[in-house]
Amino acid sequence: MSGNMLLGGIPAVGKSTIAHSVAAKAPCRYDIVSFGDAILDTIDARGGLSLDALDEIPVPRWHQLQIDTAERLGAEQTSQTTLYVCHFATDIGPGYLPGVPIEAVDHLSPALLTLIQADPEEIEHRREDRAREDRGPLPSTAAIARHAELEHAFATSLAVRSTVPMDVVENHDGKEAQAVQDVLERIRQV
Repeated sequence: MSGNMLLGGIPAVGKSTIAHSVAAKAPCRYDIVSFGDAILDTIDARGGLSLDALDEIPVPRWHQLQIDTAERLGAEQTSQTTLYVCHFATDIGPGYLPGVPIEAVDHLSPALLTLIQADPEEIEHRREDRAREDRGPLPSTAAIARHAELEHAFATSLAVRSTVPMDVVENHDGKEAQAVQDVLERIRQV
């Protein structure tokens, strides 16, 4: 095992912000990799796939893209400490798929899965702030709560199947510093 960590949560929960703060304060150097951006890089490198048509990629092909991306990231890893920012449950329209399939875990070699959570109302307000950047229609508070429930369930399932420890860190409004400290504490314990 390495000091790698999967740091996951639903959109606007604060994963990337926390990852950058953790990397700046951690006792060792952490690389930060967005698993979603890495999948887009894999798609782009293969050509023939339109980034505008992600919703049209068949589930088996999407699953293989995730695995291939994890394999590439594992092979390219330059440090023993990488924070992989991810979604544990990915909304594909008619339902949810694992954001990080079990087959990807072997390649990413995480020592810990950390789920970042916040209240659905907090996430809704964060998304409203980001909506000014024209990101499309916003989900309801109920839809956010459902996605958060599934994110937790998928993360738990991944931990059980991979035997990688999992923990949950709360990232409430105005409490980001505490969330960063909580993640740093988990890192110290690994």
